[in-house]
Amino acid sequence: MLSKLSKPGRGACMPVKIAPSLMCANLLDLKRDIEQLERAKVDLFHIDVMDGHFVPNLALSFELAEKIGRSTSVPLDLHLMVERPEDFIEPVRRIKPAYVSFHVESTQNPIRLARAFKALGVEVGVALNPSTPVQALTYLIDELDYVLVMTVEPGYAGQKFIPQVVHKIQTVRAMLDATRANRALEVDGNLNAEWARQCVASGASILVAGTSSLFRDGADLCAACQEFRHRIEGRPEQRVWNFFTDNSQQFFAGRWSSTRGKWRVRYTENEMCLITAGKVQLVSDAGSRHIFGPGDAFVIPSGFAGSWEVIEDCVKVYAIFESRVPLHKPSVE
Repeated sequence: MLSKLSKPGRGACMPVKIAPSLMCANLLDLKRDIEQLERAKVDLFHIDVMDGHFVPNLALSFELAEKIGRSTSVPLDLHLMVERPEDFIEPVRRIKPAYVSFHVESTQNPIRLARAFKALGVEVGVALNPSTPVQALTYLIDELDYVLVMTVEPGYAGQKFIPQVVHKIQTVRAMLDATRANRALEVDGNLNAEWARQCVASGASILVAGTSSLFRDGADLCAACQEFRHRIEGRPEQRVWNFFTDNSQQFFAGRWSSTRGKWRVRYTENEMCLITAGKVQLVSDAGSRHIFGPGDAFVIPSGFAGSWEVIEDCVKVYAIFESRVPLHKPSVE
């Protein structure tokens, strides 16, 4: 029987969604970044729209957000950092995001605006800056589907996380749960894995991932997303790496992702059955060469020595210890 990995339970809490911030992507190669994130099966694309007035910066435009929405099946999470967001109801309608949030200070009529956005069929939230008191939600919370808590001042990527906001996340979570169950709480701002875990423990259910978690120079975004999710769930990526290195005594039934590369492998005692979701090449020291594609299952027998080469950008391999399963290809020799 093939066994499945079980994820750490969060009790009655909502499952955590990962929302990469496209403001942090490589805008000269945005299509490639989006495709890598799609392969990682991210939950949302977070899109910051700025006007240079509410915040002293310009990020992505409504026009670009609309084009992104037409080119991907990943739902959009639109964050409006603009003055008078009520002037942008029509662009939001064209974009058709799954979520749209505005800052409570940016409009004089937040209840009216929340209802106008909701009439478009989208989930509506308000964003709270680090210094915005939670009391701003008192007469507004019943109109909202979620709340976005900023853990940095809005407008720029790469700022330092403000630890005091963790208590605010706890307070907002309690306010949401007291009025209606299962409403999302989104957190945005310098979320590395350590702060992300604290935010989730405090009640966050959507994490905006930027330069401190995904978008590092030279990083493969698919692999970075997998690693970020593993670390949030308390499953260090290093445990999975050990599976594919020289330590034949510590096999780990799990999931592994990698960029292109080549590793030495040696299995001395256990016969292994593997199913790949990507394209890989196995070369034995005896000279035999085998290429496996998506959906293929194959056996690495005890005593095998050779190299394991990833030949696509992001490869996920599922390891199963019991090898008596139907195979699509013969065993590796």
